[in-house]
Amino acid sequence: MESRRGELWIGTNAGLLRLLDGQFTAYTTLDGLTHNLVNALAETEDGAIWVGTAGGGLDRLRDGAFTHYSTREGLSGDVVTALQAGQDGSVWVGTTKGLNRINGERVDSYSTADGLANGRVQALCGDGAGGVWVGTERGLHHLRDGNLKLYTKRDG
Repeated sequence: MESRRGELWIGTNAGLLRLLDGQFTAYTTLDGLTHNLVNALAETEDGAIWVGTAGGGLDRLRDGAFTHYSTREGLSGDVVTALQAGQDGSVWVGTTKGLNRINGERVDSYSTADGLANGRVQALCGDGAGGVWVGTERGLHHLRDGNLKLYTKRDG
C-alpha cells in the first residue's frame, strides 16, 4: 500500500516493512506489532497506518507508536482479513468472525446475527458515499446507514 506521504508499506509473514527514499524499515513483534503475519493494511486520513494481523488482532501505527485492538477492545475476532479506511476517519475491519467499524474509541460489530451471510469477511471496499461493500464466503453485502443488503448468485 502506498501512503499519502509516498511511503510503500508491505505486509509480510515476517512483519511490516516501510520503504521510503530507498530505505527499508522493518516492524515486528519486537517493535510492538502484535503478530508478524500481516494480512491487511489501510491508511486513515490522520496518517495512521492500520495493520491487520493473523492472530494478534489489529495494530494502529501513528507517530511511531502502536495501539492494539483485539477481542478485548470489542473486535469480533483476532484474525484480521481485510481493512478499509472510512471517509469519516473510521476504519472498517474484517475478521474471520465478522465485520467491525472503529470510530475513535468506539468499536461496532456486525455478525451473522446482524444479517451477514457468513462471518468470514474476505474483502472490503468503500462505496464513496460512506458505506462499505463486504465480501464474505457466502455473498456480497452492502452496508450503508445501518442497512445491510445481501447479494448472492440469485441476484446475478
